[in-house]
Amino acid sequence: MPVVSVIVPIYNVDKYLSRCLDSVLAQTFKDIEVICINDGSTDKCAEILEDYAAQNKCIKIITQENKGLSEARNIGVRQAFGEYIYFLDSDDAIEPQTIEFCYQTAVKFQADLVCFKHKKSNGEDFPSAYFDIKKVKIVSNPLFCGCFGKNRVPFSVCTKFYKKDLLRGINFISGIQFEDFSYTYAVLLKHPKTVFIPLQLYLYTKNINSISHQTPHPKQILDYQTGINFVLEKYSQKGYEKELKFFLK
Repeated sequence: MPVVSVIVPIYNVDKYLSRCLDSVLAQTFKDIEVICINDGSTDKCAEILEDYAAQNKCIKIITQENKGLSEARNIGVRQAFGEYIYFLDSDDAIEPQTIEFCYQTAVKFQADLVCFKHKKSNGEDFPSAYFDIKKVKIVSNPLFCGCFGKNRVPFSVCTKFYKKDLLRGINFISGIQFEDFSYTYAVLLKHPKTVFIPLQLYLYTKNINSISHQTPHPKQILDYQTGINFVLEKYSQKGYEKELKFFLK
Protein backbone atom coordinates (compact mmCIF):
# COMPACT_ATOMS: atom_id res chain seq x y z
CA MET A 1 0.00 0.00 0.00
CA PRO A 2 1.26 3.51 -0.74
CA VAL A 3 2.02 5.74 2.24
CA VAL A 4 0.77 8.95 0.61
CA SER A 5 -2.15 9.48 -1.76
CA VAL A 6 -1.84 12.55 -3.99
CA ILE A 7 -5.28 13.56 -5.28
CA VAL A 8 -5.36 15.59 -8.50
CA PRO A 9 -8.76 16.78 -9.82
CA ILE A 10 -8.53 17.61 -13.53
CA TYR A 11 -10.72 19.69 -15.80
CA ASN A 12 -9.55 21.24 -19.11
CA VAL A 13 -6.00 22.06 -18.04
CA ASP A 14 -4.01 20.41 -20.84
CA LYS A 15 -1.74 23.48 -20.93
CA TYR A 16 -0.54 22.80 -17.37
CA LEU A 17 -1.18 19.12 -16.71
CA SER A 18 2.19 17.70 -17.77
CA ARG A 19 4.03 20.18 -15.57
CA CYS A 20 1.84 19.24 -12.64
CA LEU A 21 2.34 15.50 -13.06
CA ASP A 22 6.07 15.89 -13.71
CA SER A 23 6.42 17.76 -10.42
CA VAL A 24 4.76 14.85 -8.59
CA LEU A 25 6.87 12.22 -10.31
CA ALA A 26 10.00 14.23 -9.46
CA GLN A 27 9.30 13.98 -5.72
CA THR A 28 12.17 12.75 -3.57
CA PHE A 29 9.61 10.69 -1.65
CA LYS A 30 8.48 7.83 -3.89
CA ASP A 31 6.02 5.77 -1.83
CA ILE A 32 2.97 7.45 -3.33
CA GLU A 33 -0.08 6.88 -5.47
CA VAL A 34 -1.31 9.65 -7.75
CA ILE A 35 -5.10 9.57 -8.13
CA CYS A 36 -6.08 11.64 -11.16
CA ILE A 37 -9.80 12.39 -11.47
CA ASN A 38 -10.62 13.45 -15.01
CA ASP A 39 -13.77 15.45 -14.33
CA GLY A 40 -15.26 15.48 -17.81
CA SER A 41 -12.41 17.29 -19.59
CA THR A 42 -13.09 18.09 -23.23
CA ASP A 43 -9.53 19.04 -24.19
CA LYS A 44 -6.44 16.78 -24.41
CA CYS A 45 -6.27 15.92 -20.70
CA ALA A 46 -7.47 12.34 -21.23
CA GLU A 47 -4.71 11.66 -23.76
CA ILE A 48 -2.06 13.15 -21.50
CA LEU A 49 -3.26 11.07 -18.56
CA GLU A 50 -3.25 7.83 -20.55
CA ASP A 51 0.30 8.51 -21.71
CA TYR A 52 1.56 9.17 -18.17
CA ALA A 53 -0.30 6.20 -16.67
CA ALA A 54 1.19 3.87 -19.28
CA GLN A 55 4.68 4.85 -18.14
CA ASN A 56 4.11 5.26 -14.40
CA LYS A 57 2.37 2.59 -12.32
CA CYS A 58 1.75 5.00 -9.45
CA ILE A 59 -0.72 7.00 -11.56
CA LYS A 60 -4.35 5.92 -11.36
CA ILE A 61 -7.05 7.47 -13.55
CA ILE A 62 -10.68 7.93 -12.59
CA THR A 63 -12.85 9.23 -15.43
CA GLN A 64 -16.29 10.69 -14.81
CA GLU A 65 -18.79 13.15 -16.17
CA ASN A 66 -18.25 16.70 -14.97
CA LYS A 67 -19.31 16.88 -11.32
CA GLY A 68 -17.16 19.76 -10.15
CA LEU A 69 -14.02 20.15 -8.07
CA SER A 70 -15.64 19.17 -4.77
CA GLU A 71 -16.94 15.82 -5.98
CA ALA A 72 -13.68 15.06 -7.76
CA ARG A 73 -11.79 15.50 -4.49
CA ASN A 74 -14.37 13.54 -2.49
CA ILE A 75 -14.11 10.63 -4.90
CA GLY A 76 -10.32 10.79 -4.72
CA VAL A 77 -10.36 10.51 -0.94
CA ARG A 78 -12.74 7.55 -1.07
CA GLN A 79 -10.43 5.74 -3.50
CA ALA A 80 -7.22 6.57 -1.62
CA PHE A 81 -5.19 3.84 0.06
CA GLY A 82 -2.53 6.07 1.61
CA GLU A 83 -2.17 6.82 5.30
CA TYR A 84 -1.75 10.47 4.33
CA ILE A 85 -3.64 12.64 1.84
CA TYR A 86 -2.37 15.51 -0.26
CA PHE A 87 -4.55 17.58 -2.64
CA LEU A 88 -2.84 19.12 -5.68
CA ASP A 89 -4.59 21.33 -8.24
CA SER A 90 -3.79 20.31 -11.80
CA ASP A 91 -2.71 23.75 -13.01
CA ASP A 92 -0.18 24.07 -10.17
CA ALA A 93 2.99 22.24 -9.13
CA ILE A 94 5.04 21.32 -6.05
CA GLU A 95 8.73 21.51 -5.21
CA PRO A 96 10.67 18.20 -5.27
CA GLN A 97 10.87 17.82 -1.47
CA THR A 98 7.28 18.75 -0.66
CA ILE A 99 5.93 15.27 0.08
CA GLU A 100 9.15 14.16 1.79
CA PHE A 101 9.19 17.17 4.12
CA CYS A 102 5.51 16.80 4.95
CA TYR A 103 5.68 13.08 5.62
CA GLN A 104 8.85 13.24 7.71
CA THR A 105 7.49 16.15 9.71
CA ALA A 106 4.15 14.43 10.31
CA VAL A 107 5.90 11.28 11.55
CA LYS A 108 8.51 13.07 13.65
CA PHE A 109 5.99 15.21 15.52
CA GLN A 110 3.05 12.76 15.31
CA ALA A 111 1.10 15.51 13.59
CA ASP A 112 -2.35 15.22 12.05
CA LEU A 113 -1.83 18.21 9.77
CA VAL A 114 1.20 19.83 8.15
CA CYS A 115 0.92 23.31 6.61
CA PHE A 116 3.35 25.15 4.36
CA LYS A 117 3.53 28.26 2.18
CA HIS A 118 3.03 28.92 -1.52
CA LYS A 119 4.51 31.22 -4.10
CA LYS A 120 3.04 32.57 -7.31
CA SER A 121 4.03 31.06 -10.63
CA ASN A 122 3.54 31.84 -14.30
CA GLY A 123 2.63 28.22 -14.97
CA GLU A 124 5.77 27.64 -17.05
CA ASP A 125 8.60 27.60 -14.52
CA PHE A 126 9.40 24.07 -13.34
CA PRO A 127 9.82 23.57 -9.58
CA SER A 128 13.45 22.78 -8.84
CA ALA A 129 14.33 24.48 -5.54
CA TYR A 130 15.85 22.47 -2.69
CA PHE A 131 15.57 23.48 0.95
CA ASP A 132 16.66 22.75 4.50
CA ILE A 133 14.12 22.88 7.30
CA LYS A 134 15.66 25.05 9.98
CA LYS A 135 12.63 25.47 12.22
CA VAL A 136 8.95 24.60 12.45
CA LYS A 137 6.03 25.80 14.58
CA ILE A 138 3.89 23.26 16.42
CA VAL A 139 0.37 24.02 17.70
CA SER A 140 -2.25 21.78 19.27
CA ASN A 141 -5.25 23.87 18.17
CA PRO A 142 -4.51 25.71 14.89
CA LEU A 143 -7.95 27.30 14.68
CA PHE A 144 -6.93 29.96 17.15
CA CYS A 145 -3.86 30.90 15.14
CA GLY A 146 -6.40 33.00 13.28
CA CYS A 147 -7.12 33.57 9.61
CA PHE A 148 -4.66 36.41 9.29
CA GLY A 149 -1.09 37.07 10.34
CA LYS A 150 2.27 35.38 10.03
CA ASN A 151 1.27 31.93 11.32
CA ARG A 152 -2.28 31.82 10.03
CA VAL A 153 -3.80 28.66 8.61
CA PRO A 154 -4.53 29.38 4.92
CA PHE A 155 -7.87 28.25 3.52
CA SER A 156 -6.35 26.45 0.53
CA VAL A 157 -6.26 22.67 0.93
CA CYS A 158 -3.28 22.49 -1.43
CA THR A 159 -0.93 23.93 1.19
CA LYS A 160 -1.78 21.17 3.66
CA PHE A 161 -0.81 17.54 4.21
CA TYR A 162 -3.40 15.48 6.08
CA LYS A 163 -3.43 12.29 8.04
CA LYS A 164 -6.26 10.42 6.39
CA ASP A 165 -8.00 9.60 9.68
CA LEU A 166 -8.38 13.34 10.29
CA LEU A 167 -10.66 13.63 7.25
CA ARG A 168 -13.19 11.00 8.35
CA GLY A 169 -16.70 12.40 8.20
CA ILE A 170 -15.67 15.53 6.27
CA ASN A 171 -16.58 16.14 2.63
CA PHE A 172 -16.22 19.06 0.27
CA ILE A 173 -19.61 20.67 -0.39
CA SER A 174 -20.77 19.64 -3.86
CA GLY A 175 -21.78 22.20 -6.45
CA ILE A 176 -20.23 25.31 -4.90
CA GLN A 177 -17.20 27.44 -5.70
CA PHE A 178 -14.58 28.38 -3.11
CA GLU A 179 -15.22 25.17 -1.21
CA ASP A 180 -11.83 25.20 0.53
CA PHE A 181 -12.71 27.51 3.43
CA SER A 182 -15.63 25.43 4.70
CA TYR A 183 -13.58 22.24 4.42
CA THR A 184 -10.65 23.80 6.28
CA TYR A 185 -12.87 25.10 9.09
CA ALA A 186 -14.40 21.62 9.45
CA VAL A 187 -10.92 20.11 9.72
CA LEU A 188 -9.75 22.69 12.26
CA LEU A 189 -12.76 21.96 14.46
CA LYS A 190 -11.14 18.58 15.21
CA HIS A 191 -8.21 20.38 16.91
CA PRO A 192 -5.55 18.58 14.86
CA LYS A 193 -1.99 18.65 16.11
CA THR A 194 -0.44 20.85 13.45
CA VAL A 195 3.06 21.69 12.26
CA PHE A 196 3.83 24.78 10.19
CA ILE A 197 6.78 24.55 7.78
CA PRO A 198 7.90 28.10 6.83
CA LEU A 199 8.86 27.16 3.27
CA GLN A 200 7.27 27.94 -0.11
CA LEU A 201 6.73 24.39 -1.32
CA TYR A 202 3.74 25.03 -3.60
CA LEU A 203 3.71 26.87 -6.95
CA TYR A 204 0.37 28.56 -7.45
CA THR A 205 -0.41 29.36 -11.08
CA LYS A 206 -2.45 32.42 -11.95
CA ASN A 207 -4.69 30.63 -14.44
CA ILE A 208 -7.19 33.09 -15.95
CA ASN A 209 -9.55 30.18 -16.65
CA SER A 210 -9.63 28.94 -13.05
CA ILE A 211 -12.60 29.41 -10.73
CA SER A 212 -10.77 31.88 -8.52
CA HIS A 213 -10.19 34.23 -11.45
CA GLN A 214 -13.70 34.29 -12.84
CA THR A 215 -15.64 37.54 -12.94
CA PRO A 216 -17.63 37.80 -9.67
CA HIS A 217 -21.28 36.83 -10.04
CA PRO A 218 -24.30 36.28 -7.74
CA LYS A 219 -23.79 32.51 -7.47
CA GLN A 220 -20.47 33.09 -5.72
CA ILE A 221 -22.26 35.05 -2.99
CA LEU A 222 -24.78 32.23 -2.58
CA ASP A 223 -21.95 29.69 -2.51
CA TYR A 224 -20.18 31.62 0.24
CA GLN A 225 -23.42 31.65 2.22
CA THR A 226 -23.75 27.89 1.76
CA GLY A 227 -20.22 27.44 3.08
CA ILE A 228 -20.84 29.75 6.04
CA ASN A 229 -24.04 27.90 6.96
CA PHE A 230 -22.17 24.58 6.74
CA VAL A 231 -19.48 25.79 9.15
CA LEU A 232 -22.00 27.47 11.45
CA GLU A 233 -23.92 24.22 11.82
CA LYS A 234 -20.79 22.32 12.80
CA TYR A 235 -19.53 25.00 15.19
CA SER A 236 -22.94 25.28 16.88
CA GLN A 237 -22.64 21.78 18.33
CA LYS A 238 -22.53 21.48 22.11
CA GLY A 239 -19.03 21.77 23.51
CA TYR A 240 -17.72 24.14 20.84
CA GLU A 241 -18.84 27.46 22.33
CA LYS A 242 -15.33 28.92 22.26
CA GLU A 243 -14.83 27.88 18.64
CA LEU A 244 -18.22 29.28 17.62
CA LYS A 245 -17.40 32.64 19.21
CA PHE A 246 -14.11 32.73 17.31
CA PHE A 247 -15.77 31.82 14.01
CA LEU A 248 -18.48 34.46 14.39
CA LYS A 249 -15.84 37.08 15.16
